[in-house]
Amino acid sequence: MWPCEHLPKAYVLAGALLALTTAAHATGDRFLLRAPASEIAGIVATHGLTIIDQVDPSADALDRLVYLVEAASGVDPAQVIADVLAMEPEATGMELATVASVPESFVNPNLNQGTAALEAAMLDDSEVVFGENPDSSDRHVWNGYVDQPAAALINVTAAHSSHQGDATVAIIDTGIDPNHPLLGDRIVAAYDFVNEVAGSASEWTDLDQSSVVILDQSSVVILDQSSVVILDQSSVVILDDLQIASLDLETLPPAFGHGTMVAGVVHRVAPEAKLMPLKAFDGNGDADLFDIVRAIYYAVDNGANVINMSFSVKGFSPELMRAVNYAARKGVICVAAAGNEGEETLVYPAAFGNTIGVASTALNDLISPFSNYGSDLITVAAPGEDIITTYPGGGWAQATGTSFSAPWITGTVALFADKNGTKHLPGESDYYLATDALSHDMPVHGLGAHRAGYGRIDVDGALSELEKD
Repeated sequence: MWPCEHLPKAYVLAGALLALTTAAHATGDRFLLRAPASEIAGIVATHGLTIIDQVDPSADALDRLVYLVEAASGVDPAQVIADVLAMEPEATGMELATVASVPESFVNPNLNQGTAALEAAMLDDSEVVFGENPDSSDRHVWNGYVDQPAAALINVTAAHSSHQGDATVAIIDTGIDPNHPLLGDRIVAAYDFVNEVAGSASEWTDLDQSSVVILDQSSVVILDQSSVVILDQSSVVILDDLQIASLDLETLPPAFGHGTMVAGVVHRVAPEAKLMPLKAFDGNGDADLFDIVRAIYYAVDNGANVINMSFSVKGFSPELMRAVNYAARKGVICVAAAGNEGEETLVYPAAFGNTIGVASTALNDLISPFSNYGSDLITVAAPGEDIITTYPGGGWAQATGTSFSAPWITGTVALFADKNGTKHLPGESDYYLATDALSHDMPVHGLGAHRAGYGRIDVDGALSELEKD
């Protein structure tokens, strides 16, 4: 039996898991298999499996590692799992390598975008200095990003009067534009799990070179721009006339820019936080469970204080839970999006008991119609509609979805990080301290009690509560 604090908020095993289909001898199913290094060769030989990769490091107390293994074509995956777990006492876990998605990467009619919010923000043609780093050049940014209504609603600027945070935030997503003038000098310890490239986790790898040349116009001054273009159901971007004339928007992958947009929200809350982009998702917004698990261990073992996970898996995964538990034991706080189906449901990792699951609200503190909800899923809520944020190429965009609610909370937790320090009492954890501070929030309307967790975040209020402990 798992310890109570490590169980999902409601321990429900969802139905059949989606499997990836790549090949060992011929195309077959892939699995995550936990077993000792000393036994793995015999286990895979007995059951006709092939080792593809392993999570490193991920050993538990008994030196059992997580391996990505593959079965031959035509084998019943359920039978493979049953046989291994029945015949191999040293194998303590095996599951299909499922597919996860960023919530905004698939068509959802509830995320319909307009251009009004971005066009209104562009009417303010002033610049402000924000997050100035004395070790780099001044960073002048568009006032519509700094003073956007969502940031004002949750009291971000008031929180900065006492602290701007220098924690390390891991962002498991599609990558980040490493050259964005607002984000580039904050990036540390990046890794691209999709392409197996250390030191880089760039979103540009998802585009052909001609599209890169058109979009990567970081020298363009945003205040000279006046064209707002709808990209997809969740995002709107500012492009200049040359970009619009040259770029075929249909060639952009549906999730291109997702990681950069998430990072921009984190940066708005915690401007001095270091950003650790971990590219586990491709431009289509898809990742396999193995890469996500690897990314969590990487984040913890490379100094992250908080992990942003703006994605969801519908089925319960033991290995995903073990990875999140590993983070919690090391004092790393995990924050996850609740998903955009507009249902009272469970998605993971948001539904794990030691993860902060985040719902989306409108600026009037009504629950967003697309946001998932429920007391077993949601810890807290944050604005997730018409969020102004960064976009690849040194640009700016407007985004909607729970993916863009979660980073408001991630940034807030980053502000918590170096305040926790000596405040621990026996039995208290970083997660406990964070959720206790977040428990004094504003009511969310449109739902029954606690179905949006503690309510809508007040960043300054949460920091004040943390200081009282």
